[in-house]
This record gives sequence, structure tokens and C-alpha cells, in this order.
Amino acid sequence: MAEIDGTPATRLTHTSADDLHPTWSPDGKFLAFSRADAGGHSRVMRIRLSTLAQTAVTGSGSHDWTPDWSHGNRIVFSRVDSSGFAHLYLVRPDGTGVHRITSARFNDKYPSWSPDGSRLVFTRGGGDDADPEHLYLVHADGTGTTKLTKTDSHDMEADWRP
Repeated sequence: MAEIDGTPATRLTHTSADDLHPTWSPDGKFLAFSRADAGGHSRVMRIRLSTLAQTAVTGSGSHDWTPDWSHGNRIVFSRVDSSGFAHLYLVRPDGTGVHRITSARFNDKYPSWSPDGSRLVFTRGGGDDADPEHLYLVHADGTGTTKLTKTDSHDMEADWRP
């Protein structure tokens, strides 16, 4: 973490794991991020910035990644589940209330909340280079999925900001 004025960065984590995809809590006191271990598993973690105390939000042995924290204090993330596909899931920052919001036979990844917390933009597809990825919208309850892009290119990692 570095200050906007360019002062030196402060290292927040000290593990041999890869810590990726940080996202701020609405109050700015926490970051959620993906922690990938050497065994190929990843989980969503939370770190309190004042103490650097880290807490697992999702369990070990899973493949949870690319979290995004809403202004309504929910975290969306992508999980490769027993279907073999990545789906979008919601969880509270304390790790409770995990539930799936997409279920298509595609890979759903890189979610980003709308500013009002009612919808998500995400990437769907990408099984291989011949499978184009497209941007989609979905309501936070999993209804109303809408395809936004239709070209044969790879459209991915949209970030929805005010």
C-alpha cells in the first residue's frame, strides 16, 4: 500500500503465498484479497489495516478469487466449484452467508459491483483461446443476466466505478 503522494509503500502481508486482487471495504479499514497457495488452492482473505490482522473469509481447499467489496458491505468473488466451472458467489465479510448467484455452464469471473450495489458486471466464457469472453450484467440476486458485448474478441475485467 502506498500513499497517493508517492511516499514509500508499506508491505501488508508476509507469506510465501501469492496475495492478489485487493479490494477496499466501504469504510477503508480493511482490504479483501485472494490468497493462492502452492497447492493450487485460493481463498478470500480480509486484513485489518490498523493491525494487519488477517482473517480467512472463505475456507481452505477451494478455488476462490477476484473478490470485489460492495458499498453495502458484501463481497462477491469467483469460485470454481464441483461443476468444474467458475461461478459468482456472495459472502459477508465475516465469512457467513456464502451463496452462489450464477450457475451457467460457463466460467464467470472478474466481478465488479455497480456503485449502488444492485448489479454486477463480470466476464463470462474463456474456456480456451477459441472461446471468446464477453461482459455481462446481473442483478445481485442472480436474476436478469444480460450480455453486454458480442464481438469475437476477449472482453474482460471490467471495473465499475462512479
